[in-house]
Amino acid sequence: MLKSNNKVLFIVLIVLLIIWLGREFLTNKGQSNFDNQILNINKELVSEILISPKSGGHEIKIMRSGSSWEIRKNGVSDEADVSVVEGMINSIHNLRAERLVGKSKDSWEKYEVDEEKGTRVKFYDGKTELADVLIGKNGFQQTVGKSIAYLRKQGESEVYAVSGHVASNFTKDFKYLRDRTFIYTNKEDIRKIQFHYPLDSGFILSQVEGNWMIDNYKADSVQVDRFLNGLRNISNSDFNDHFRSDGKSPAFEMTLEGEDMEPIEVKAYLDEQDGLILHSSQNSNSWFGKGTLDVFKKLFVSKSDFSAIE
Repeated sequence: MLKSNNKVLFIVLIVLLIIWLGREFLTNKGQSNFDNQILNINKELVSEILISPKSGGHEIKIMRSGSSWEIRKNGVSDEADVSVVEGMINSIHNLRAERLVGKSKDSWEKYEVDEEKGTRVKFYDGKTELADVLIGKNGFQQTVGKSIAYLRKQGESEVYAVSGHVASNFTKDFKYLRDRTFIYTNKEDIRKIQFHYPLDSGFILSQVEGNWMIDNYKADSVQVDRFLNGLRNISNSDFNDHFRSDGKSPAFEMTLEGEDMEPIEVKAYLDEQDGLILHSSQNSNSWFGKGTLDVFKKLFVSKSDFSAIE
């Protein structure tokens, strides 16, 4: 009797195991059969990227120009932020899917990879198309603790879950794709700073025999060092693309000079229409607008800020 019961129990366990394996197979057969290698692009060949934002926004065109990149949108041309463009290419050139989430057109709207809601991105080598994808919505997946985005290759039905960084790289605002450099320098190279202010109220801060001087008086070295530290890397994203300086004179000017460096000139205009406008010779193609007041205050300081003896 005991042997008979054990035999029945054994059979029941086998049946349950078969049912469980069957369910697993039916659930995962689509996942196990798909190739998770979505894209395989030689990133050195990419010479142009076209980004068509969702909901019909203006197309963004990014073109390789030697070792740098140029960016265009709606008549505005500028240098692109090289690190941002390289981040785009690196995030997608050897793209692998986390999983397959949809097999038909019915899933496109849910994951926002249709023509209307998706961000379309094309990669070119000259006139040869290397890839054409639609990037959809993204979010945070609690179960794995990371961000996920959804992507579909143009001309195919399948929708894939991919790393969330892919979406963030290609859906940035135009201004964050541009070169936002305002001042980038090594403070150790700076030897002289000229400040030109209205009513001849400017001054010159210069290094003489290892000491920083203003009008032949020694400046406070701590305050000078703090100021120079602030010049290491200043960026600005408040672009003004319609200002023109023709026939206009800057109200404030600052020039940095030193060893092994090109002079850096910063000019501030007070325009009747646009208000405060800043320009840096290190980003000569760009003008920066009203949101630059903090940068202005940081650069155009008073002589007394260096605690010079007068």
